[in-house]
Amino acid sequence: MDRQWIHHSVWSAETWSVYRTNNDCESWHAGLNRKAETCHLALYKLIMMLFREAKAVQVSVKLLSDGKVQRIMSKSHSHVRAKLVKLWNEYDQGEKSTQQLKRACAHVYAQVES
Repeated sequence: MDRQWIHHSVWSAETWSVYRTNNDCESWHAGLNRKAETCHLALYKLIMMLFREAKAVQVSVKLLSDGKVQRIMSKSHSHVRAKLVKLWNEYDQGEKSTQQLKRACAHVYAQVES
């Protein structure tokens, strides 16, 4: 597990995402629907909307990567993230084994879902 997931040559732990993929996609989709103001959008209008979105994404990525904008996170997600960062630091410093890290993270997520 350690070699396959944690110290992988392609996906470093810094690139991992928590909570983002599904929530962010759903949020973006809902926002796009609000901007469209109709469910029967003409193709050329959809293309223009997507073009504007693509430009906005480029700007957002640049601002985020430069550290000029931070992602807004709810208190509950912030609390979970803080626990996960603490666990990761303990693992990184050799205080926890891979198995201990995995169990501790599972415990954090079990608390969130209950």
